[in-house]
Amino acid sequence: MGVGRTIRGNRELLPLTVQAMIEAAESREEFAIRRLKRAARLIQDEGQRLGRTLLLKRAGVSWEYMSETPAIKNVVEQLLSRSE
Repeated sequence: MGVGRTIRGNRELLPLTVQAMIEAAESREEFAIRRLKRAARLIQDEGQRLGRTLLLKRAGVSWEYMSETPAIKNVVEQLLSRSE
């Protein structure tokens, strides 16, 4: 029996745990932004040129998701402009 199943089945018995999980959880968008920033830092630390394709590939963010999500596109543009 997994922890998730235990918590889901006993939410009323574990209110502090549920609240902590809600506070710690991040959206798909927030997770992608965190991965993009980390990937940009690693690419620069390795002395490589920061380009859009490499950044998206390293961060595991698809072109499609970037195109559909304005916040992701903005972060990519900011990271690329800082590296110039």
